[in-house]
Amino acid sequence: MPNYDFVLDMKTDNSNSLILRNIKPNSVVLEMGPAHGRMTKYLKEQLNCEVYIVEKDEEAGKVAAQYATDAIIGEEQGDLEKPWWSANLIDQKFDYIIFADVLEHLHDPKTVLENAKFLLKDTGSVLISIPNIAHNAVLIDLLQNKFEYRETGILDKTHLKFFTHNSLKTFVASAGFTVVQECNAINVVSNTEFENSYMQLPTHIGEYLMERPYGEVYQFVWELKRSDIQLTIVTPVFNKWNFTKSYLNDLLKLDRSKTEIIIVNNASTDETAANLAEYTSRAHNLKVINNEVNLGFGKACNIGYQAAQGKFVMFLNNDIRVKDKMDSWTDIILKQCDDNNLVSPTGGKVDPNNDFQFLYETNDPNKEINYLSGWCIAAQKNVWDKLIATDEGGPFSEQYFCYFEDTHLSFLAKKLNINFQLVEIPVVHFGKVSSKQLNTFTLYKESKTIFSKNWK
Repeated sequence: MPNYDFVLDMKTDNSNSLILRNIKPNSVVLEMGPAHGRMTKYLKEQLNCEVYIVEKDEEAGKVAAQYATDAIIGEEQGDLEKPWWSANLIDQKFDYIIFADVLEHLHDPKTVLENAKFLLKDTGSVLISIPNIAHNAVLIDLLQNKFEYRETGILDKTHLKFFTHNSLKTFVASAGFTVVQECNAINVVSNTEFENSYMQLPTHIGEYLMERPYGEVYQFVWELKRSDIQLTIVTPVFNKWNFTKSYLNDLLKLDRSKTEIIIVNNASTDETAANLAEYTSRAHNLKVINNEVNLGFGKACNIGYQAAQGKFVMFLNNDIRVKDKMDSWTDIILKQCDDNNLVSPTGGKVDPNNDFQFLYETNDPNKEINYLSGWCIAAQKNVWDKLIATDEGGPFSEQYFCYFEDTHLSFLAKKLNINFQLVEIPVVHFGKVSSKQLNTFTLYKESKTIFSKNWK
């Protein structure tokens, strides 16, 4: 990267000063690509902030590190396009994350911005500055068939991505953010590195350019907030990594800006824990909760639910596969969720008059059912909260280690006049993968006894 070791100028409206004016004193800040630390020093000494930095240039990073609480620097650890930095900071949450003239230097800035999103506090902001490729000075050169890369500025030779106002808005939204404030840095044509002017153009063209929105915005300086997570998917697992791996490969195709995945690992003894740790370093919409002992299906679901941030929550088994080219299959379910229903692909019926004997399971919405299948069941969070208020620990009763927890949940929902909705989705469910590792007959018998006692 070029030498950006400039003197910090807080007297004019430039990208650095505009960013720093938006940071409250005593904040916890993550500064990406601080170079020699001119902003880092100001954050620490003038704003009394706790500053963390990530810098690829080791020499510059060592200078900035003297003002930082923690410094992740060097070709390997400080490279924003490698997973080390985000994995190392996964347990830290920030009031602000700063990308000052950084994102345009990356091959895949969207993934970096997505990963940073999961390091923000709930009220946190990302502050970015990015040059405007549609600045009038650039257009004047183009109209004269000139396009020359430079050592610094809008056409810095190390820039890999270029943005206009509209394309930046689209980029930000695709990474799961909304723009809450624009305080752009203005630089008139005559003051830029291009050394050109409107006088070089025919009068009507010059006049048109002078009236263009954002024509003299030199850098977009924006404050971003994380978009609301729409859906949280909670999945308990116990061993069977091969199923969990396939599950993750399918679910990580979902929109990561809107979907949160929480896996509750019930003390797996195979390679599950180690492999999940590796996946979380690459996908920061994935959260893993490791239980020290196997707590069973219902309790694991409740633990995951307590960490859920989505407006909708889906409980989903890991023994599923999604059919090809159906990356938005969860939308099919969410469209059916209202403020008083539970939605599932399958349901069934037990006979209350005959010791709750199992009669059938179906995906036919016209067939009578009195329970929904727990392998995939979704609802608005406020619907789940109705069930929590009347039961122990969470949506699922923790009386059941496994089996009958979904039937208990369904009977409770009916008691509360919560409706059932079956919906067809392009997902294959294998069934009973985890429970087959346990004493199935004994567990089923124990759970049925508990259920009969509760609902006879």
